[in-house]
Amino acid sequence: AMPSSTCARAFQHHRCWRHGDPETSRITSRPEGFNNEPIVTAAAATSACCFPGRWCLHWRHENRKNQPAAKKYFCHADSHMKNSPVILLTGASGGVGQAAARACAQQGARIAVHFHTNQQAADNLISDLPGSGHRPFAADITDPDAVLQLVNQVYSEMGQLDVLVNNAGISERHDITSIDYATWQATWQRIMATNLTAAANLSYCAAQVMLAQGGGRIVNVSSLGAFRGEPNMPWYGASKAGLNAMGQSLAQALGDKHIYVYTVAPGFIETPMAAAVLAGAGGDAVRQQSTLGRVAQPAEVGEVIRYLALQAPAFMTGGIIDVNGASYLRT
Repeated sequence: AMPSSTCARAFQHHRCWRHGDPETSRITSRPEGFNNEPIVTAAAATSACCFPGRWCLHWRHENRKNQPAAKKYFCHADSHMKNSPVILLTGASGGVGQAAARACAQQGARIAVHFHTNQQAADNLISDLPGSGHRPFAADITDPDAVLQLVNQVYSEMGQLDVLVNNAGISERHDITSIDYATWQATWQRIMATNLTAAANLSYCAAQVMLAQGGGRIVNVSSLGAFRGEPNMPWYGASKAGLNAMGQSLAQALGDKHIYVYTVAPGFIETPMAAAVLAGAGGDAVRQQSTLGRVAQPAEVGEVIRYLALQAPAFMTGGIIDVNGASYLRT
């Protein structure tokens, strides 16, 4: 990987590298007095960087005349982020939530692990996460007052709130040809309350903190059902389409305040939520929707969430990233 540019800081020489293979990259252009040494193992980020989303070498000024023990840090994408950015991840104990938490924690983030009732799952996840400073937070996010309390509690206990990941969601079958009117209405209320209204309230409350901090990020977890339709779960598709529109609207409203909003739209994922469908008679047909002949693994979606939360450039704000194995293509 070739260095992209350099910057001078007090008592440091600093060279940024594009995110390639940081373990084997070598210095091809270096400050005077340094040997051509490989980059060493990454540590947690110690400061925000003027070149977002790249791997960086830092040398102490006083060691400049000697062969340095170079330190490599991942530089978070936004200059307001502190050493260990705090990510509020809703629905963190589910399959995608766990994968996203692990991916972000590996980059030095501290995870505010939201759960509704399953504290044991949240505690187990925290014990399994790399790094430290992760904490569990219980809340019924369909309750607007509980949302406000959740965001305030995260900020109070963790000292900052840099990223909100709206991951919590529910789905249930509600075929318009086979359910009664009362069930139709009740299903709408349940799905919209969790998938869209809660995300809207969380985004509002988190944005107030981020405005005071000087910036932040919101990552929404949508679905390909927002685009192709969900004939057996129309309210689910509607909730995810609404989430997409809300995210793009907030991206326009908040971009000049350094708050960036991104959306990931997965297809089927091998999680407990999809287990019944994948194990049923139609499971093979679902897998064959993708040219890869399978559904996504949680870690694949979690990695995209990590990228959007910590690394994606600001100019991607408003973007919707498909993760569906080419099972549904849109232009």
